[in-house]
Amino acid sequence: MADPTLADLQLYYSGGGSNAVTTLSIGGAISSARILSQTATALTTITGVVIDDAMGNTVGAGSLYYASSTLALTWTPYAGSAGTQVVVSASGRYFIQGYNNTGGICVTVAAANLPTSSLSNSVTIANQTQKLFLDQTKVESDTGVIKYHCFAIKNNHASLPMVDIKLYVSENTPGADTCSLFLDALAAGAGGTGPTTLANENTAPAGSTFVTPDSITHTDVLNVGTLTYGQCRFFWVKQLTPAGVTVATPVNTFKLGLYMRA
Repeated sequence: MADPTLADLQLYYSGGGSNAVTTLSIGGAISSARILSQTATALTTITGVVIDDAMGNTVGAGSLYYASSTLALTWTPYAGSAGTQVVVSASGRYFIQGYNNTGGICVTVAAANLPTSSLSNSVTIANQTQKLFLDQTKVESDTGVIKYHCFAIKNNHASLPMVDIKLYVSENTPGADTCSLFLDALAAGAGGTGPTTLANENTAPAGSTFVTPDSITHTDVLNVGTLTYGQCRFFWVKQLTPAGVTVATPVNTFKLGLYMRA
């Protein structure tokens, strides 16, 4: 079985059940609905490999290459360069990155079904929208608004722990709003019991102090710690939109940074 990678560290809504309504992700148990970062077109030539998610890529057509001699995958993001090849000889989940952390893809590999020859496949990446927060209304942009949403980060590896997990803001929004983070005090667990559900998305979670760490070495980085397989921790994202915003930002993305010790 493959060792844990960032492909096993997955995000979910709170709100219990199969909640995928952004405005209802305000505490409670972990939902079964996962939050994907970017979409990726399906592979057509490389058998035994399924793309589950994509992260941090420039939008456009990249390329996934499989080398049969080394049983390895290499990812080249759009407008980027090829990263280090990753050997995928064992079945499991893998994170395949472009050069110098310029985006990557999460894949699930069934090793017995890998091709017998080397192949390349074009993969078009697009951004997901309105997954953490919905678009602001004109009234909200005019008067200003603060919203709080709760999410779970989960170790979905089949058997192994993930160590020294950290969360940070790798890139804040280009718009007038700003996002910050708070790690809920609830200890790691299966997620059946979550943080107290807020009255609404405009209510701050009790005892919260939100921070904007921009790297894993920042003093305020969220230290999730170790998650054994199947465990999760809950965290909150605060979106603050000041009053008097009159200019819309069409692609107002926020990037959450994830780290785990190899």
